[in-house]
Amino acid sequence: MKTLPRIITTALTPLALAAAILCPSSARAALIAQYHFDESSGPTAFDSAGAFNGTLSLTGASFVPGGISGNAISLTQALGGLVNMGTSFPAFASGDFSIVLWVNTTTTAADTIPLAKHKAGVQNGYLFAINTTGGGGAANKATFTVGSEFVSQSPTSTSSVNDGLWHQIVGVYNAGGTHSIYVDGSPAEANTTSQSVPDLGAPFLIGGVREIAGTNNPEARYTGLVDEVQVYNQALTNDQIDFLFQNPTQVVPEPGTLSLLGLGLLGWTAFKRRNRNA
Repeated sequence: MKTLPRIITTALTPLALAAAILCPSSARAALIAQYHFDESSGPTAFDSAGAFNGTLSLTGASFVPGGISGNAISLTQALGGLVNMGTSFPAFASGDFSIVLWVNTTTTAADTIPLAKHKAGVQNGYLFAINTTGGGGAANKATFTVGSEFVSQSPTSTSSVNDGLWHQIVGVYNAGGTHSIYVDGSPAEANTTSQSVPDLGAPFLIGGVREIAGTNNPEARYTGLVDEVQVYNQALTNDQIDFLFQNPTQVVPEPGTLSLLGLGLLGWTAFKRRNRNA
């Protein structure tokens, strides 16, 4: 799936059409939160799943055009830019989970963090990092760190993600198994053994992380664009990740439904053929 085009069109693809036919909007696959960042102004990034709206920092964060679809959130680390979804966001201290986000950045700075629910300097929660951070990671690459592991033990991508293009990054955590990082669809680019996930009550942040000491306030750690963030309380499959890469604004259908998409496409093809021959 690494040969998929990076330019996502707004046209309804046959795969998306089949999903729409077979998967009504009420059918959702364990979706916890979804952020389109399509607002044009104001201090709030709305969660389309309903429970975890985010608040933009007073400076360094704004909605801008040019997202992977519609608008995106633009963040500037030097100005303190981040989005705060609060401490009640799930820590996933037990069970599987997956996080999907799209990033567009050129930063080469160490300790770049586009998404985290993590208290810096302590093994807890989860985060995505770009470039080197915390004794791990790699220049230009993305890392997915979860729970009681060190960053140096975490899966790090082989693909670069700071080239000024849009990239889908997905982290998948299987409790008691492995956790993986994906860039621009399947297959996974790296896997490591899953560790436990301590929860220290850090807030869920786009573009930042909770400080190590002092007031424990959120600290901005990212410069660039972020778009189409989704969080699931299940481990996404390769097929589901590829579906989201092709359809960034949609959500994964209910488990098992993707296996019906082929039947939907066959039915649609047969319908067109019958009408063409009528």
